[in-house]
Amino acid sequence: MMLRIGRELNNFNGDGQYEMTSSGLRPVYKTVNFTRLEMTWHEYLPFLFRNHTLTASLRGGTIIGPRVDEFFDFYGGGLIGMKGYPFYSIGGNDIAVAGLSYRLPISSNLDVRFLQIYFDKLYASFFGDVGNAWGENNAVPRGWKGDAGAELRLESYSFYSYPTCFFFDAAYGFNRFQRFVASSNEYVTYGKEWRFYFGVLFGFDID
Repeated sequence: MMLRIGRELNNFNGDGQYEMTSSGLRPVYKTVNFTRLEMTWHEYLPFLFRNHTLTASLRGGTIIGPRVDEFFDFYGGGLIGMKGYPFYSIGGNDIAVAGLSYRLPISSNLDVRFLQIYFDKLYASFFGDVGNAWGENNAVPRGWKGDAGAELRLESYSFYSYPTCFFFDAAYGFNRFQRFVASSNEYVTYGKEWRFYFGVLFGFDID
């Protein structure tokens, strides 16, 4: 479990105002100070068979006090959040997300080499999330959003010594909604589509 509280002190030009000075245009900054509170919790449990795990997770956050510009929002989508939606699609001064995943080994000893890469272990997982973000300045429609998907993780080594980990995710967002994007003055539609992620890491430090 992680609990974090911080005080942020900002000079912010969120409305794009400028003033003329002897050296040219200068942004007009406003003071935006606030307290940010965030909590994350992960619980890993053995499940059904050996090396099978069930992971429950919670994330909650709030900006204490008056609502602030969406520039400072929490975001709940993307690879490190609800994978069925883009990173910036779910954002607000407040956020709450819950997730559940089931991971199982496909092979604990692949023992396959291709060029300089030695493939060792292969895992699969199935996951689902529910959550939303909101706030006075938030453009995300009310109501919980949900997604589900699957992931493959391949543990391997380069030159038999350097960790080289591959992952591939496919996730589907169950809820279609529109969010108003002030910077482009238009509505963008999210959800009801598949999203795919692929990456190469030194280790699986992301959930």
